[in-house]
This record gives sequence, structure tokens and C-alpha cells, in this order.
Amino acid sequence: MPDAVLVELCDLCIRATRGGETVYAEPGMALLLAGQPPVLGSAALQALRQQPGRVHSRFWQELDTRPIPIKKAGVRHSADLVWHQLADIKAAAGGAPFVFCVPSHLSHEQLELLAGICRSLDIEVQAILNLGLAQMAAQPPGESLCHVDLQLHQTVISRYEYAHDPHEQGQGQLALRSHEVLLSHGFLRLVDRLLQGLSERFIQSSRFDPLHSGGTEQQLFDQVRKVLDGQSLAAFTVDSGAASHSLDMNQADIEATVDGFVNDLLGKVSARYTVLAPAFAPLPGVQKKAQPSTYQIIDGAAAAAGAAALLADLEPGAGTAYISQTTLGPPANSTPPPTAPAAESPPLANALVHRGLVYAAANFSKAQDLAAEFAAIQFAADGICVTGPDFRVNGQPADRAKPLVAGDRLEVAGHALLAVRLME
Repeated sequence: MPDAVLVELCDLCIRATRGGETVYAEPGMALLLAGQPPVLGSAALQALRQQPGRVHSRFWQELDTRPIPIKKAGVRHSADLVWHQLADIKAAAGGAPFVFCVPSHLSHEQLELLAGICRSLDIEVQAILNLGLAQMAAQPPGESLCHVDLQLHQTVISRYEYAHDPHEQGQGQLALRSHEVLLSHGFLRLVDRLLQGLSERFIQSSRFDPLHSGGTEQQLFDQVRKVLDGQSLAAFTVDSGAASHSLDMNQADIEATVDGFVNDLLGKVSARYTVLAPAFAPLPGVQKKAQPSTYQIIDGAAAAAGAAALLADLEPGAGTAYISQTTLGPPANSTPPPTAPAAESPPLANALVHRGLVYAAANFSKAQDLAAEFAAIQFAADGICVTGPDFRVNGQPADRAKPLVAGDRLEVAGHALLAVRLME
């Protein structure tokens, strides 16, 4: 899908690339002012500590239609703000179709809402990929591994397994198995740790507390963000209006705070190998901790290559189906497959894709409005079965007693449907 725009939905930086070139990179944050359109991205971040009551920074994390607490701003809920940011991305990308990389915590209902927002913006969605899977697909580093995604207010730990394919020598399935959300370990929590330590140093040196007012706190906040983005500062300087206050940069203290934050995260991971998302790469001192035998920090280029590898093998017409597993070559530190492996059954399908839309048990009645023949498709606890006589599965007459598996292609009366397995 060379013309598609790859959109990574990590709210720390919503990044869109096309043909390897970044066309949009902004945080998922909005400044809401009465009677004005929302101000999105970095401009909102620059007001976070000065106007905290007017900044909303959880709309990608929550992605729902519940009323937001900020009133008189012309938006009703998180979905409205997602709409505005996707509109900005569409404008920056020139109207090309989208491929989304979504974090593991987004639910099926949230993905359906995302797809609906895209339809309202006339954005064609060619695929929805699991973010960690996309970032690791180029070179899976181990048979049991975790992907750690740092976001504004939380960290998402996704656990994957690499299973050898008994039918394909040297290949296997890398699949998402579970995820965990740590609300105590968002990027802004790390910023707060650093701000608190710097505030104590300012008070000790000059009896001045930069956190006492929003204006001086915003100045210090902006400088801390630069340091966490890998920039070098000689000193932290805050102007209170009456005087200017400075502290020499203490790199060791900064790295120690970041180290404690990352160690807390790694202590909650139970896997043979851990992959840290690109957001960790610029954090001071983190690169020093990387151990090839234990964990790595994946960079932006490797993440893009992984997504490209995943897209290259994607079946046409996947549309808004959620891709959370893929067939790959063996990981670098994997053990050889057994000589006589036990047969494994492919996963049962729990949804159908028709003309780019995903239908599961809850909304399949809408699909039946499109074709009377669809009434012969039955969703049951043990999978999806076809009861009508005119269906073909993978080019052969359908077996009514055999549930569909992921990847099966269903045809009837000129309609083509793809059976998929959505994350539960």
C-alpha cells in the first residue's frame, strides 16, 4: 500500500508518514477556548500548565462520546476532538487513504467509533494494525516478548507470542495475547517527577518555587520536555517577572529520575524479551541501559519497516478489520521447531469484512439489510457457520458443519466477505 498514510495513534505523538516522510507529528492534546475552534497539538501543550482547565489531553485515551468537562468550547466529547485532529492529518496528507497503527488498549467499540469518524471525514481506511505488532514485525526478537508503549497519561504493556508454523518451515505466527494498562506511568507523570525535583532545588538555592504560578511552571515544563526529547540545556531558567532564576543542568539527577521511572516499568514486564517503543529513545540515559539479550529500544526507522512488512503481506480488502497477528520468519534468538510438531488449528473467525466494513455478532443484522442471502450466515459461540446452499468458501461449496476460520473467503450472489479474527 505505497500511497497510504501510516498513522500511529500514540497520543504522546500522533505521527503520520507517507512514503517514509513524516507529514504530521503532534501530541494528542487540545486547547479549548470559548467560541473558537480547538487548538490542537504542540500549541495546546504550551498552555497545559498555564491554562490546565482549558486543555483536554485524554481524548485519544478515552475515545468515546461521553460529555467532556470543559464547557462552552464548541465540542461535545472526545470523539469530536479526534475528528478535528484526523481532519488536520487528512489535510497534511493530501487526502490519501489511511492505515492506522492502534495501541492494544483500544476496544472493539472504540475502533468502530474510529472507523465511523473516518467515514464522516471521507477518509478511506485500508487497514487497522496493532501498534506493537507493526513496530516489531520486521524483526521479531524473541518467542515470548512484550512491547511497551509510553503515552501521555498511561503506559500500555502488550504481550505477544511467536509460535512456529508446523506447516511452513522457518515461519511462524507473531500474535498479540494480552495487554495491561499502567495509569501510574504516563509521560506526564515522568515530567511531574522531574518538575518536583527541580522545584526543590530552586527553593533551596533561591527560595523561589517555580511551581507556585502557572506562568513559571509552564516555562520549566517546556524546558523539561526539551530535555526529555534529547535536547541539551546548560541550565534551567525561569523568569518570574520580578527576577530571573537559574539552575545548572545536573545530567546525573535527570538520568537517575528517568532510570527509576523505566525500572518501575520493566519490573512489571514478564517476558524473555522487551521492546520499548520509539518514544523511549530520546529519554536521557535510557540508551545506556539497553541490553541486546534482554530488551531493545526500537527506533522510528525500524518501526516503519515493521509496519511496511506487515502491510506487504496484508490481504486486499482488509478495510477496518483489526490485524493483531501475522506470519513472519523466525526470531533471531528462537529455538528450532520440533521435528514432529503437533497439528495446530487456525483461529476461528469472529467477524466478517464486507466492502471495508467489519461485522461481528452485535452488528451483523445491519449487513443482512444489504443482501437477503446473508441471513444464512449464523454467528454462534463456537464461530461463524453458513447454512445456505449457494455459498462458496475459498472457491469451494461451503461446508455447513465447519465454522469459518480467519482468512476464509466467503462468496454468494456477487458478494465477497473476508473472515477475520478480532482481538477479544
